Parts: sequence; structure tokens; C-alpha cells
Amino acid sequence: MHRWIRHWHRGDQLLIAWVAATLVLIGVFLGSAPGLQGERGSGGRRIDIQAFKARLDEGELSGHEALWYHPKEEP
Repeated sequence: MHRWIRHWHRGDQLLIAWVAATLVLIGVFLGSAPGLQGERGSGGRRIDIQAFKARLDEGELSGHEALWYHPKEEP
């Protein structure tokens, strides 16, 4: 491996630095994004259950599937 490093060119070092910086920025973004620490399977969203139940009880939301939704039929 030491021989490989001796034969690196400046462009190789810049590429590795760019990839490392990109990975660090992605890690910072994912670590600091609000809502991603929510419940498992929430897709990053936090659902206010009390507000949801209140809207459901008031009739703003329906308790059944949408009329346009048709499950895919198995062949």
C-alpha cells in the first residue's frame, strides 16, 4: 500500500478529499435533520396523535380508505 501512496498524483488526493468531505457533509445533514430521530418507520414525520384523533372525531377525516384507492390485484 505504501507504494500506491507514493505514486498518487495531486488529482487523486483532491478526489479523495472531495469524497471524504462529501461523506462528512452527508453525515452532518442526516444527523442534524429534525424529525429523523422520530419513531421507527415514521419516515421522519412526527404525527400528533391527539390532533389526529380530534380531527377524526370531528369528521374532518374519514376512517375508511380513499374511494380512488384500489389495491393491486395478484395475478
